[in-house]
Amino acid sequence: MEDVILFIVCVLAVYGLLSLAVSIFSLIPAKVKKGNGKIKMVLMVKDSEDIIEGIIRNIFTGNTVREFSTDGKLTVVDLGSKDGTLEILDRLKDFYIHMEVLDNEEKEKVFSDFD
Repeated sequence: MEDVILFIVCVLAVYGLLSLAVSIFSLIPAKVKKGNGKIKMVLMVKDSEDIIEGIIRNIFTGNTVREFSTDGKLTVVDLGSKDGTLEILDRLKDFYIHMEVLDNEEKEKVFSDFD
């Protein structure tokens, strides 16, 4: 009986160590191999003054832009908002140096880096 209990304790200990190792490795961010290709992060918005600031702040809270975009920037294109979305984006652009804001007339600039 004592051997059975010792065996169960050992199995649970190994399971606990493996679970701990998996948890630790999941915290290490995956590195994206940067090759010759280009990846540009673009966010297209229209009439989003109520939510746009929170979305931008959440994007820049993590390393999402730097991890996945080859130029390390987020390009936000305002598609002709009638509310204060563009003004909010222009204000945030001064705070986040890795953010580019384009208005509806400039939206074709999104493709300029891919030539």
